Amino acid sequence: INSGDFELSLNYYSDLNNKIEAFELPEVNNNYITSPNMRYLYTNSISENGLFLDSLQKIDFKTNSNQVYTDIDNGIYLYSPLFIPFDASDISLIGEDSGFIICYGYNINKHNSLIYIFDASDISMPMTIMELPVHVPILFHGAFVKE
Repeated sequence: INSGDFELSLNYYSDLNNKIEAFELPEVNNNYITSPNMRYLYTNSISENGLFLDSLQKIDFKTNSNQVYTDIDNGIYLYSPLFIPFDASDISLIGEDSGFIICYGYNINKHNSLIYIFDASDISMPMTIMELPVHVPILFHGAFVKE
């Protein structure tokens, strides 16, 4: 690797580094994981008012921007996201962010768990939230298996 290329890459993303929230456990559309033009990364993150990983974040490497959804004001902590792509026989017909993001949430006020489902192209508001009658222990990782 050319050190000049590496420095250019770091400088290119410096604006993005100033915008994104701290995160771990990133998730991508696996159909694009080897693409040099992979654009989107989904992560859990720390909200502006949070102390721990409590939010969902979508990072766009093409526009150097991010989008964050949080429900921490209602005592909800979101776990790591899981990307489920739309089913298409030809992935060139759909976009990289064509799919769903699913993540567990934990309500500290009711001591129960929730399932959040988002349209991966816009995580500003969940499509639905399912309240579970019990607390599901915090999960470290998830996996989507088509069959």
